[in-house]
Amino acid sequence: MRTAGWLLLALLLLFAVGFSFLIHPLMGLFNLSLVVGTFWWAARRKKKVDCVLAEVARQTDLRVERHRLAYNILRGTFQGFETEIRICGTSGASVGTQLTALSGDAAWSTMDIRNVTTIRMKHGLPLQKKTRLSSRIVATPTEAVLVLPYIPQDPNDVLVGMRQLARRINQHARTLRAAS
Repeated sequence: MRTAGWLLLALLLLFAVGFSFLIHPLMGLFNLSLVVGTFWWAARRKKKVDCVLAEVARQTDLRVERHRLAYNILRGTFQGFETEIRICGTSGASVGTQLTALSGDAAWSTMDIRNVTTIRMKHGLPLQKKTRLSSRIVATPTEAVLVLPYIPQDPNDVLVGMRQLARRINQHARTLRAAS
Protein backbone atom coordinates (compact mmCIF):
# COMPACT_ATOMS: atom_id res chain seq x y z
CA MET A 1 0.00 0.00 0.00
CA ARG A 2 2.88 2.35 0.80
CA THR A 3 4.38 1.84 -2.67
CA ALA A 4 1.04 2.65 -4.28
CA GLY A 5 0.98 5.96 -2.41
CA TRP A 6 4.46 6.90 -3.60
CA LEU A 7 3.55 5.86 -7.14
CA LEU A 8 0.41 8.01 -7.03
CA LEU A 9 2.43 10.96 -5.74
CA ALA A 10 4.99 10.54 -8.54
CA LEU A 11 2.25 10.39 -11.16
CA LEU A 12 0.59 13.53 -9.78
CA LEU A 13 3.91 15.40 -9.85
CA LEU A 14 4.58 14.30 -13.43
CA PHE A 15 1.06 15.31 -14.43
CA ALA A 16 1.45 18.74 -12.79
CA VAL A 17 4.79 19.40 -14.49
CA GLY A 18 3.49 18.12 -17.83
CA PHE A 19 0.37 20.27 -17.55
CA SER A 20 2.57 23.28 -16.75
CA PHE A 21 4.49 22.68 -19.99
CA LEU A 22 1.19 22.60 -21.89
CA ILE A 23 0.13 25.94 -20.43
CA HIS A 24 3.44 27.64 -21.21
CA PRO A 25 6.96 26.25 -21.72
CA LEU A 26 8.53 28.77 -19.31
CA MET A 27 6.01 27.85 -16.63
CA GLY A 28 6.86 24.21 -17.21
CA LEU A 29 10.59 24.90 -16.85
CA PHE A 30 9.96 26.89 -13.68
CA ASN A 31 7.86 24.10 -12.13
CA LEU A 32 10.33 21.43 -13.24
CA SER A 33 13.23 23.34 -11.68
CA LEU A 34 11.18 23.83 -8.50
CA VAL A 35 10.42 20.09 -8.21
CA VAL A 36 14.00 19.05 -9.01
CA GLY A 37 15.39 21.64 -6.58
CA THR A 38 13.11 20.45 -3.80
CA PHE A 39 14.13 16.81 -4.27
CA TRP A 40 17.81 17.79 -4.47
CA TRP A 41 17.54 19.83 -1.23
CA ALA A 42 15.73 16.99 0.58
CA ALA A 43 18.29 14.41 -0.58
CA ARG A 44 21.18 16.63 0.51
CA ARG A 45 19.65 17.23 3.93
CA LYS A 46 18.93 13.50 4.38
CA LYS A 47 22.52 12.68 3.47
CA LYS A 48 23.86 15.16 6.08
CA VAL A 49 21.66 13.75 8.83
CA ASP A 50 22.48 10.17 7.86
CA CYS A 51 26.21 11.03 8.08
CA VAL A 52 25.65 12.38 11.61
CA LEU A 53 23.78 9.21 12.59
CA ALA A 54 26.50 7.06 10.99
CA GLU A 55 29.13 8.84 13.08
CA VAL A 56 27.08 8.23 16.24
CA ALA A 57 26.76 4.56 15.26
CA ARG A 58 30.51 4.32 14.68
CA GLN A 59 31.32 5.80 18.09
CA THR A 60 28.76 3.73 20.03
CA ASP A 61 28.71 0.42 18.10
CA LEU A 62 25.00 0.77 17.26
CA ARG A 63 23.83 -0.72 13.98
CA VAL A 64 22.35 1.42 11.23
CA GLU A 65 19.06 0.45 9.58
CA ARG A 66 19.14 2.13 6.21
CA HIS A 67 16.00 3.59 4.63
CA ARG A 68 15.89 5.04 1.15
CA LEU A 69 13.21 7.68 1.61
CA ALA A 70 13.36 8.24 5.37
CA TYR A 71 16.15 9.02 7.80
CA ASN A 72 18.19 6.03 8.95
CA ILE A 73 17.46 4.45 12.34
CA LEU A 74 20.09 3.41 14.89
CA ARG A 75 19.50 0.35 17.10
CA GLY A 76 21.64 -1.59 19.52
CA THR A 77 22.88 -1.63 23.10
CA PHE A 78 24.34 1.43 24.80
CA GLN A 79 25.60 1.24 28.41
CA GLY A 80 23.53 -1.91 28.96
CA PHE A 81 20.26 -0.47 27.63
CA GLU A 82 18.56 -1.52 24.41
CA THR A 83 18.58 1.74 22.45
CA GLU A 84 16.81 3.16 19.40
CA ILE A 85 17.50 6.56 17.82
CA ARG A 86 15.24 7.89 15.09
CA ILE A 87 14.11 11.12 13.48
CA CYS A 88 10.35 11.62 13.65
CA GLY A 89 8.44 14.23 11.69
CA THR A 90 5.05 15.35 10.51
CA SER A 91 4.68 12.25 8.34
CA GLY A 92 5.03 10.19 11.51
CA ALA A 93 1.99 11.85 13.06
CA SER A 94 -1.18 9.90 12.82
CA VAL A 95 -3.57 10.70 9.99
CA GLY A 96 -6.27 11.31 12.59
CA THR A 97 -4.22 14.07 14.21
CA GLN A 98 -3.59 15.76 10.88
CA LEU A 99 -7.22 15.49 9.75
CA THR A 100 -8.47 16.81 13.08
CA ALA A 101 -6.18 19.80 12.75
CA LEU A 102 -7.26 20.43 9.16
CA SER A 103 -10.95 20.21 10.00
CA GLY A 104 -10.62 23.05 12.50
CA ASP A 105 -11.73 20.93 15.46
CA ALA A 106 -8.33 21.19 17.11
CA ALA A 107 -5.99 24.05 17.82
CA TRP A 108 -3.48 25.00 15.15
CA SER A 109 -0.75 23.77 17.46
CA THR A 110 -1.57 20.22 16.39
CA MET A 111 -0.18 20.99 12.96
CA ASP A 112 2.97 22.40 14.57
CA ILE A 113 4.53 18.94 14.53
CA ARG A 114 8.20 19.47 13.89
CA ASN A 115 10.97 17.06 13.10
CA VAL A 116 12.33 15.74 16.38
CA THR A 117 14.99 13.23 17.34
CA THR A 118 13.91 10.56 19.81
CA ILE A 119 16.30 8.43 21.83
CA ARG A 120 14.55 5.43 23.38
CA MET A 121 16.08 3.08 25.95
CA LYS A 122 14.37 0.04 27.44
CA HIS A 123 14.98 0.26 31.17
CA GLY A 124 13.27 -2.59 33.05
CA LEU A 125 12.28 -0.35 35.97
CA PRO A 126 9.16 -1.29 37.96
CA LEU A 127 7.03 1.66 36.81
CA GLN A 128 3.23 1.47 36.68
CA LYS A 129 2.58 4.66 34.70
CA LYS A 130 4.38 7.37 32.78
CA THR A 131 6.88 9.28 34.87
CA ARG A 132 8.60 12.50 33.94
CA LEU A 133 12.31 12.24 34.73
CA SER A 134 13.27 15.69 33.43
CA SER A 135 11.99 18.39 31.09
CA ARG A 136 12.88 16.30 28.02
CA ILE A 137 12.77 12.74 29.39
CA VAL A 138 9.65 10.66 29.97
CA ALA A 139 9.73 7.09 31.29
CA THR A 140 6.92 4.67 30.41
CA PRO A 141 6.61 1.24 32.06
CA THR A 142 8.88 -0.27 29.39
CA GLU A 143 11.19 2.47 28.12
CA ALA A 144 12.54 5.97 28.69
CA VAL A 145 12.38 8.50 25.87
CA LEU A 146 14.48 11.62 25.43
CA VAL A 147 13.23 14.07 22.80
CA LEU A 148 15.59 16.48 21.10
CA PRO A 149 13.33 19.13 19.52
CA TYR A 150 15.46 19.36 16.38
CA ILE A 151 17.39 17.29 13.88
CA PRO A 152 21.01 17.11 15.09
CA GLN A 153 23.74 18.50 12.87
CA ASP A 154 26.47 17.39 15.29
CA PRO A 155 26.99 13.80 16.53
CA ASN A 156 27.96 15.13 19.97
CA ASP A 157 24.39 16.37 20.52
CA VAL A 158 23.11 12.81 20.18
CA LEU A 159 25.94 11.33 22.26
CA VAL A 160 25.33 13.81 25.08
CA GLY A 161 21.61 13.00 24.96
CA MET A 162 22.31 9.26 25.10
CA ARG A 163 24.61 9.65 28.10
CA GLN A 164 22.13 11.94 29.83
CA LEU A 165 19.28 9.46 29.30
CA ALA A 166 21.33 6.49 30.57
CA ARG A 167 22.50 8.50 33.59
CA ARG A 168 18.91 9.60 34.40
CA ILE A 169 17.63 6.01 34.18
CA ASN A 170 20.40 4.83 36.53
CA GLN A 171 19.63 7.68 38.97
CA HIS A 172 15.92 6.82 38.94
CA ALA A 173 16.74 3.13 39.52
CA ARG A 174 18.87 4.07 42.55
CA THR A 175 16.04 6.29 43.85
CA LEU A 176 13.52 3.45 43.50
CA ARG A 177 15.87 1.01 45.28
CA ALA A 178 16.45 3.48 48.12
CA ALA A 179 12.70 4.07 48.52
CA SER A 180 11.89 0.36 48.83
